[in-house]
Amino acid sequence: MTFEQFVRRSDATAPAVTFCVSDPTGLGVIRNLARQGIPVLALDGDPRAAGLKSRFAAHCICPDPHYDEAGYISMLQDIGRCLPQKAVLIPCQDDAAFAASRNAETLEPWYLMPFSRWPVMSRLALKDDQIKVAMKAGIDVPRTAFVRTSEDLADAIRDVPFPAILKSAKPRALQRQGFGKAVTVAKEEDLTAAWKRVCGCGTMILQETIPGGDDELFGYYSYLNSASEPLAQFTCQKLRQHPRLFGEARFGESVWVQEVADQSLALLREFGFHGVSGIEFKRDPRDGKFKFMEVNVRHTTRVALAAACGVNITYAAYRDALGRPEVTPAQEEGPRWIYSCYDVPDSIREIVRGELSWIDWTRSLKGTRLDAMLAADDPIPGLYQWYQHIGGFIKARVRLAEKSGVDQQ
Repeated sequence: MTFEQFVRRSDATAPAVTFCVSDPTGLGVIRNLARQGIPVLALDGDPRAAGLKSRFAAHCICPDPHYDEAGYISMLQDIGRCLPQKAVLIPCQDDAAFAASRNAETLEPWYLMPFSRWPVMSRLALKDDQIKVAMKAGIDVPRTAFVRTSEDLADAIRDVPFPAILKSAKPRALQRQGFGKAVTVAKEEDLTAAWKRVCGCGTMILQETIPGGDDELFGYYSYLNSASEPLAQFTCQKLRQHPRLFGEARFGESVWVQEVADQSLALLREFGFHGVSGIEFKRDPRDGKFKFMEVNVRHTTRVALAAACGVNITYAAYRDALGRPEVTPAQEEGPRWIYSCYDVPDSIREIVRGELSWIDWTRSLKGTRLDAMLAADDPIPGLYQWYQHIGGFIKARVRLAEKSGVDQQ
């Protein structure tokens, strides 16, 4: 679809605009709306983003709000001026959601924005505030300490058992510095060195490591209206993630868990939240309690699985923005979801290392309803991402061979 076709279709049907379509989250949003007949414009700062290949959306390259918030907002305004009616704005990345929330008044002439404004969103933008509000709401959390300066380290060692993890209060701060989502601290004598490595990423959160495998991770994904009432709710269980420690889901199952839903809804209402969010818990095998991990105040990768199970969270937000709210039905339990370009190579490596058997892996695939990226009615994005992954693997092997040759010389 060209931009001109998108504009023409927007005359009859209110369009949607989404930012960050490089992964299953943005692609899921595109498909969740386009399959309902809604014209979609996909924006991304990276021209290689797989979602820009989707046949379901027009696409434009857009400034990344993390590096150029003013440029991002200005481009949204320019797009809005071209449209025959207001578009529903659906950000799929933290910085995009925060920028739109901060600049809501500027964008309101052209967009409907079904999410909280900055006074609420700013409280959710920091992981330490999330944890504090969760504790206030009586929700179980791992034993936690906040480390702002080196003087806080002694108290942190006293309050948190090891092994533990360090993560930043700022979303993606560690990842942008190449540390991943969190840094493992095996024993207390390692804490000072670990903190010195990452202290440039702002306030750090030290938390005990909750034992148990990937299948102890559960999530709640929803859309809440402006009164913090749920119009769409979905819970699921991770079965495998990439990487195994602090990764993203590569395989999961639709499972309704009332306790996870109740605690999540209590937390979101404590904030007075409006919008789409994903909340993760880990069930602690030591006491059976669900321990709060974090809130993402945007769409996540599981929105595609939710839609396949009858809970189209994206469409619920879109309809509510247009003043046509509708409560989605209860989810279908049992269907599974795979992110194959991660799960297949990861599982093969685990089989080779003896951590997983072929039989267990193949049996686990029973009931898999959809792939995170591959789709028969929209094949190019998934194939393109597989091409990117295979190309990256080959390049890494070539570099390794070249390095080995140089070392031998």
